[in-house]
Amino acid sequence: AIIGRQIDERLIHHIFPDADLEIWLYLGQVLALFEVQDNIWQFSHDKLRETLLSTIPRHEQVHLHYMVALEIENAYSNDEAYYAILLEHWHQAGELDKEIHYHNYVAEDLIDVRSNYEHAQRLLEQTLSKLPQDDGRRVALWNLQALAYWQQYKFSEAESILLDAYELAKCLDDVEGIANSLGNMGLVASYQGRAVDAENYLHKSLALYRLTNHETEIALILMRLGSLCYDRREFVQAKDFFE
Repeated sequence: AIIGRQIDERLIHHIFPDADLEIWLYLGQVLALFEVQDNIWQFSHDKLRETLLSTIPRHEQVHLHYMVALEIENAYSNDEAYYAILLEHWHQAGELDKEIHYHNYVAEDLIDVRSNYEHAQRLLEQTLSKLPQDDGRRVALWNLQALAYWQQYKFSEAESILLDAYELAKCLDDVEGIANSLGNMGLVASYQGRAVDAENYLHKSLALYRLTNHETEIALILMRLGSLCYDRREFVQAKDFFE
């Protein structure tokens, strides 16, 4: 029940290598606990699973979520398909460092790939609410939150959060955080029609990324600068940035 509604046979085998899973599933089906949907075993009703969970004391649930998260990491090492599941288990286990680690992948996927901005915002707020205002881990989370606002054309909200992220990164001498915040401030400014500000932010971000040899981020900022020049019909300069 802790693992989820769907029954992950590989994970169950990993946790209980000596268990006779076929008999266990068969008995569960006979008792109407389990069913098969699209060739995947699952609880027949989510309410049934919720009832089972309600019988487990909270402190035991915390421990079980912790153990399940460890087993998933062992069984599905570096499998991005399980990052959202791991984020939830580590959240339920109260392991904030692990929760934040998976946020960097899950929130980015929700924003950039799935366009599920509201879900990303909820997850980010859930984690940010646990952090002190001066916690350096806020910088990366705020930048993700700002990108979710930017994708929804909520530029003022994005700009406000990025200014907070930038100021905190400066206070902590977090060069990567400063560069990330400046790069995203440039992105937002460009969509607000503030080309001069956008160019200024992006060049400052580029200089910092070059100091730290972050090649992926350097390429991203160069692309943003190229797009800015292209929008102003400065095609020669745009070509230089794109190349």
